[in-house]
Amino acid sequence: MANKEERNEILAGSFDRIKSIIEQLNEEEGWRKEVSDVRNWFDFSAKEFYREDQKLYKTHENTATNSGGEAARLTYTILCSTIAYQFGITQGNRKSLRFIAVDEAFSKTDQEMSKYLMVLCNELGLQLMVVTPLTNIHIAEPFIAYCHYVEKKSGEKSVLHNLPKEKFMEKKKEFEALAQLEEA
Repeated sequence: MANKEERNEILAGSFDRIKSIIEQLNEEEGWRKEVSDVRNWFDFSAKEFYREDQKLYKTHENTATNSGGEAARLTYTILCSTIAYQFGITQGNRKSLRFIAVDEAFSKTDQEMSKYLMVLCNELGLQLMVVTPLTNIHIAEPFIAYCHYVEKKSGEKSVLHNLPKEKFMEKKKEFEALAQLEEA
């Protein structure tokens, strides 16, 4: 075990390295954008095949050449496939954790891409927790089994309603009316 002086030297060296990185992040905007964008952390390629005859349809080296929708579809497919593989779902492992949480779901994708994500997760057997405002809940409704609705009462603590899908559908109009009152 290192003595106090050696530990202090190690800490000082770590501090200097971290300080240097922070200074570089502050001074070099281009570098900061490059290293803080997770899309730059890994290289990948993906190949799409026709299901009928397994002939190659398209090869992707990155998402930069795709339209927004194509890039989202490719990203969703790669992420969900990776998660499914990591969880052992492709090997029939039924005891694995299959949980994904998506916050601000559907806020930056169109309805077609949002539905694609929901269908893909369902096909891969992934359990998805979607956090979204009521204005986008219709995208998830065909896929949900349970709804946890948070009601923020003015001046009070929030109230969590835990409802099976059927009960949520019965109370949906009531929740929408409450949400409109809160916005006013």
